[in-house]
Amino acid sequence: MASQVDAVEREFLLCARYGELEEMLEELAKGADVMARGDGGNTALHMACANGHEAIVAALLDRGAEPSATNDCGNTPAHYAAQQRHAPCLRLIVAREGADVLRQNEFGRSALTDAIASGDGAVATIALEHDSATEEKRDAFDRARVVELGGGCGVGGLALAAACPTARVVVTDCFAETLENAAHNVALFREDRPDEQTLEPWFGSTARVASAKLDWDAEPGETCDFVVGADLVYHEAVVDKLVRTVVRLQAKEFWYAAPTSGRAGGDAFLARLETLGFEHVARDAPPAYGANALADGDDDKFLLYFPDVATATFALHRFVRPFK
Repeated sequence: MASQVDAVEREFLLCARYGELEEMLEELAKGADVMARGDGGNTALHMACANGHEAIVAALLDRGAEPSATNDCGNTPAHYAAQQRHAPCLRLIVAREGADVLRQNEFGRSALTDAIASGDGAVATIALEHDSATEEKRDAFDRARVVELGGGCGVGGLALAAACPTARVVVTDCFAETLENAAHNVALFREDRPDEQTLEPWFGSTARVASAKLDWDAEPGETCDFVVGADLVYHEAVVDKLVRTVVRLQAKEFWYAAPTSGRAGGDAFLARLETLGFEHVARDAPPAYGANALADGDDDKFLLYFPDVATATFALHRFVRPFK
């Protein structure tokens, strides 16, 4: 009897591996365990995700297959869907309660790590937008040193500092008038947080949040963990300077928001970073990115001061430095 059950489950696993839906359901009807394991401890769900069989994945999940099951190496089905760039399968997996894209295998890699490394924008977006990835995004900036390039009035850097209370943030620019504006807003930010500790000097300040002059034609003089920026390219002439600054800061990641079109040199800038070996993941900005953010909600004033926001579409870019 045991050998007959074993044969049924072997056939069940093969059907899942090769995408034979009707045949797989027949084997389940014969008594195959939906969580049966084959070579390497792989379940049918592992095999279906690895081979991109969306219908098989859906059927298995509906019949109780465990989306977070691990094989002998600690890989979940989500690991395989991410590694093999099967976005529809990954979407089905992470939609289930308890799915965790941060769970690591024996090699210390999570499904989120594999999704970003895959180079597939759809796969990376699914993993990045999952609820379980939120804490990693925040924790990534824990005690990190962050430089905002072309910070203007400092909205981006100050928002990050507020969301990540242990991150050190310096809002940089090279124009005196702009820096004066940024310094004013940084001072207001500090007034709201009078009890923050004094830290070791960095970019000329011992405060957790500061502003500083940074000319893209000069050596930064400091390094950091993250670089962030928004809409930094307006002309092809700044591309080389900006790329050089990002590289010289030696950050492990560069997070960038920009319009999808209408910026001379914008595409060249993104391409240059890829040429230098940065792993690039991009996704469309959510609709809220272009919403009226003014405190008084005055739409006329919003259109007056931010005319591009109402008409442009935006993309969010994440560049990961694969070298030291």
